[in-house]
Amino acid sequence: TAEVILTLFHPRIPAHCTILYRAFLRLHLDLSETPIFDKEIINSLERCIYKLYQLTPNVGSTIMRDERIRTIIKDSLLFACTGDTKYCN
Repeated sequence: TAEVILTLFHPRIPAHCTILYRAFLRLHLDLSETPIFDKEIINSLERCIYKLYQLTPNVGSTIMRDERIRTIIKDSLLFACTGDTKYCN
């Protein structure tokens, strides 16, 4: 899965975080709109986005300011548990 690949290439993530974030977000949005809704895939993509958020501060700002992801952040337990407000202003 994508989560395993992110773990394997952990040291290289900062160099590609913005591209990865866009890809995961696009997949998430596309899957959310399909009639075949697979919650486990959606959850996996949310965990990947969260992992990018944790690993790279510059993508954290992008994530928190992206209107397309507001509903994901609002409904996600992962993001709610962080209590991280540094990018919310």
